[in-house]
Amino acid sequence: MQDDTAGDNRALTIGSNPIAVAAGDMDLDSHLDLVTANRGSATISVPINLAGTGFFTVDTQDTGNAPMDVVLGDYNADGKMDVAVANFKDNTVSIILNAQ
Repeated sequence: MQDDTAGDNRALTIGSNPIAVAAGDMDLDSHLDLVTANRGSATISVPINLAGTGFFTVDTQDTGNAPMDVVLGDYNADGKMDVAVANFKDNTVSIILNAQ
């Protein structure tokens, strides 16, 4: 990830075997945040961009078995981005509501 203010790359520690990533404003601060599906740890990671500084805090949530993809949308019509996760081994979809 490029940090335009510092001119260097950032590596983020997230769950095991990340397989998919989506970007959206998860905390409503007008800066893009990331969401990754972590197949190996059955989680999603949500690196929150701290006010566009290029520094992130990572929140992790459990999903079904072997998450393969993430899609962002406002699934409960509260004005906040939520996460839908396709879980390969469970044949399920997890909906993770944004509590920000």
